Amino acid sequence: WATSLETQLNGKEGKPPLPVGFKADPLVFGIQLSWNFPDGAEDTLKTEIQYNDKNAEDGAMLLSDIPYPQRSYQQMGLSAGQSFFYRARLVDKSGNQGDWIDWVLGESSTDVDWIADEVKKEIEQSEAFKEIDKNLTDANAKLQDAAEAAIQNALANDADVRRWMAQNGDRKAEITETRQVVATESEARAAAVDKLNSKTDKTEADLTTLRETVATDIEAISTQVTGLTSTVGENTAAIQVRGQTIFNQDGTGSAVYSIGTGVTYNGHYHAAGLSVGAEVKGGVVSTKILASADQFAVLNPATNGYTLPFFIQGSQTFIVSALIQDASITNAKIGSYIQSNNYVAGKAGWRIDKNGNAEFSGVTVRGTIYASGGEFTGTINGNDGYFKGTIYAEKIVGDVTAAGTIPSKVNNAGGSFELSSQIIYSGGMNYPVYLSVPSAQVITSLRIATAVMGIRCRILINGVTKFDVTKTMVASNAWSFAAGAIINPGVENAVVKVIINGSMNVNGTVTLADTSVFAFKANATQFHA
Repeated sequence: WATSLETQLNGKEGKPPLPVGFKADPLVFGIQLSWNFPDGAEDTLKTEIQYNDKNAEDGAMLLSDIPYPQRSYQQMGLSAGQSFFYRARLVDKSGNQGDWIDWVLGESSTDVDWIADEVKKEIEQSEAFKEIDKNLTDANAKLQDAAEAAIQNALANDADVRRWMAQNGDRKAEITETRQVVATESEARAAAVDKLNSKTDKTEADLTTLRETVATDIEAISTQVTGLTSTVGENTAAIQVRGQTIFNQDGTGSAVYSIGTGVTYNGHYHAAGLSVGAEVKGGVVSTKILASADQFAVLNPATNGYTLPFFIQGSQTFIVSALIQDASITNAKIGSYIQSNNYVAGKAGWRIDKNGNAEFSGVTVRGTIYASGGEFTGTINGNDGYFKGTIYAEKIVGDVTAAGTIPSKVNNAGGSFELSSQIIYSGGMNYPVYLSVPSAQVITSLRIATAVMGIRCRILINGVTKFDVTKTMVASNAWSFAAGAIINPGVENAVVKVIINGSMNVNGTVTLADTSVFAFKANATQFHA
């Protein structure tokens, strides 16, 4: 035996890294989330995903915990154009939680072509579509064959069959009824057929009804079909009303009721129909109402005749009046005007008409505006502006003529000296600018009243000497000088400099005073010869 000190064993410590490349892509009625795992995340247990209708912590909900190494997830069952914010973090096998990534916005698809294609595929797989898609001329012919087979089978088995018939040459009229019930070790079946038929050598009219119920150990089926067919030569008109309910032990079932009409004319088949269905496949229930026609309309029996509040002509839908709470529109054409429900001209709301006229109570524009005319009665806030025409204003406050000051400099040491001071004009204007130094002043104050000294005074603008004069100063004296220059459009950071050079042999001071500099547009149109 041996003993040792107790040792605490800790699992992995520290936060897992962030998931990388997290993105949200649109799906039809859903959003696809996908991401990747960085190096060092091999011990990840799961990816935790939250969603929210805003990019905020408040109200965030758990969407799902995705087990590692799965790196995608689909949120389905959304409306078209529905959006959410998503974020994710990794949780390792020790229970350590990583930081959340930033919120990512996702939106389900609003691509009408894509949505319509997917919905069409789903519809075409339904039992309701199978009823609306069939050729009724052929379907009624099969119904008549099935009815005749049932009649012959009933006759062969001594079932209840009744017939009425009248014939005159090639003209024949017949009514047949049969009832049959069967119970065997595998099924119970009850069938009833009613068939009316009238024909000549060139025409035929048929009305067949088949009613049947079947029950086995694995399924139950109830069917009722009525077919009406009228044929003249090669042309046929057909109607079929069909209802069927079916359910299997495996949980698959459907209930479909359809009304179909069709004509075969000059070798071409044309149809219109309505199919209502509810079905269960794979534990998923779906219900559908399908209509098929070149023209579909809802009629309103108004006092002065029928009106059409809603109709479809070909692939185009017409709605006379509608109240829509929420709509997503890819493209729209306005035939007259569109306006808010609180619009009052000149007071409230907004309005846009087909001629391009618009009225808004307030507008926020983040792009470029082009206008050939207009009137502003309020306040305009902007950074920069360029005007090619004339501007009239009762009052202007701001950078119309820019002014600056060159700082003063003082020399009180004997011997040779140089006083130099400058200011920089930012420039960059798209027109010529005149830089003016209207009055630079040098002041001497010498201790000896009869002392004389010579000084050189210069003004340089944008690196070019615009003034250069040597002046004799006596004792206490002051002298002013000036200069100006035009700088070209676009020139930036133009330096305006004043330089004083001289030599003092007696005690005293030489001062370059504060000097004003002005910048304004050159060659203003208000001046002329």
